[in-house]
Amino acid sequence: MSVSPRNSTAPRQPRARRAALQKRTRKASTSAPPQKNGQFSTRKVKEANLTQRSQLPPLLGLLLWVQRGSCAIAFSLIATALASYAATVYLQQQWSEAYKTLLKLQRETRNLTAADETLKHKLAEQAQSQEEGLTFPSPEQTIYLSPSTEEALEVPVSPEPVRVPSPSNVPLGY
Repeated sequence: MSVSPRNSTAPRQPRARRAALQKRTRKASTSAPPQKNGQFSTRKVKEANLTQRSQLPPLLGLLLWVQRGSCAIAFSLIATALASYAATVYLQQQWSEAYKTLLKLQRETRNLTAADETLKHKLAEQAQSQEEGLTFPSPEQTIYLSPSTEEALEVPVSPEPVRVPSPSNVPLGY
């Protein structure tokens, strides 16, 4: 038994359909000759579309204009919504980072305050113990300094100060 191979890419069609399809392709090939790149010319199709558009009723033309306008408005609204969403997310991230920094600085401030108070307490304990030799201040331990001589206080006189001529038309104040 010999089996002839079938073309699996071509769908199976009844003979009448195939014949009608072949007639249509012959008509199309005779009415529109192939161009250099193997495609058919669409000049007649474009001319038909132009004549159909010019024959549209004014109300339909208005509806087409409204459709184009609403598409443009919808596109701009979507772009605005995406931009505002992106800005919101960015601002939230920035705020979150700044808040974490604030909490960290507050924690460090508390730690530094606690360390400062601990040092003050230790110094106070050491001052109270007599082993360190610290005593309370008394008037006998006060050191007095004598005033300096007046010669040192005098400012050396410089030669004649430089005079800047002032214009007569300049106002002296506001």
